[in-house]
Amino acid sequence: VAGLYGTSVFCPCPRGDSAHTKRLFSTLAAGCIPIIISDKMVLPFAGHVDLEAAVLRIPEKAFASRWRRRHFSLLDFLRNATGATPERPSTPAVERLQRAGARAVGALTFGHACRAPGEQCANAAPDAIDFLLRSTFDALPIDVASPDSLRRPPHNRCN
Repeated sequence: VAGLYGTSVFCPCPRGDSAHTKRLFSTLAAGCIPIIISDKMVLPFAGHVDLEAAVLRIPEKAFASRWRRRHFSLLDFLRNATGATPERPSTPAVERLQRAGARAVGALTFGHACRAPGEQCANAAPDAIDFLLRSTFDALPIDVASPDSLRRPPHNRCN
């Protein structure tokens, strides 16, 4: 499948059994434009990474009934959304989606460019670990910048 993703411009990403699907990450990593077939899929790191700029969405109702399945054309959808055709797969809209996907890949993978011990990473772009930590800290009812907020209140003992 990875080889097919690498040679494709568009890759389907139907919803999976979790909030996110690994197909989304696989398609972006391969340079493919994800076509999300889900009304409810919330994209990961939505507050930090603009994945909406890198994906196309098809509503589930396009596949919900036999009539719609017979009358829905994926080629027409892609042509209307991007101007792409089998004869001309690269258009300004396709290139814009691919650039947005390439920007997102760095944020969705683990590992900074700095690897040597003690190397300063101040100029490195944030990656998935940074976003996971930021999301965790944002959810905590404390101010992580203030050392006093990290102290636990004294334990009250019953006498």
